Amino acid sequence: QSCLNLGNSEEVEPKCESEENQLIDQYDEETVLLQIPQEDTKVEDVMGKFKNVNKAADTIVVLREKEKVMVGIINGQSYIRRLSHTPQKKDSDAHTSRLNTWTCGMCGKKFQAQNPYQDNSGHALCKDCWKKVTDS
Repeated sequence: QSCLNLGNSEEVEPKCESEENQLIDQYDEETVLLQIPQEDTKVEDVMGKFKNVNKAADTIVVLREKEKVMVGIINGQSYIRRLSHTPQKKDSDAHTSRLNTWTCGMCGKKFQAQNPYQDNSGHALCKDCWKKVTDS
């Protein structure tokens, strides 16, 4: 459909509106991510933009695992938002996607690791504190 004016201006507007209201039928990470605002938004509002909500949901699960979106429940309602740091991580995603952020049980410093060193109580330890524990 196009918005051509064939001399009857009353018909132009409905055609343009129906084009704008078409549902999205692309489910790649970039397309789905662009539909998710950085503010808390009802999940149903985001899902309502897609033709196939199951495909969109599958992509959102991947985006959540990559820490590009956050999903939660507020007053019994599901909300989603895009995390603000996501555009900058594009190049390093392949290297950091398996790393988790931990807080050292001794010094309180935050660090990233897949499987951190642990003390006897099972608390995560950063490299510096692990060296202190093992050297003594």
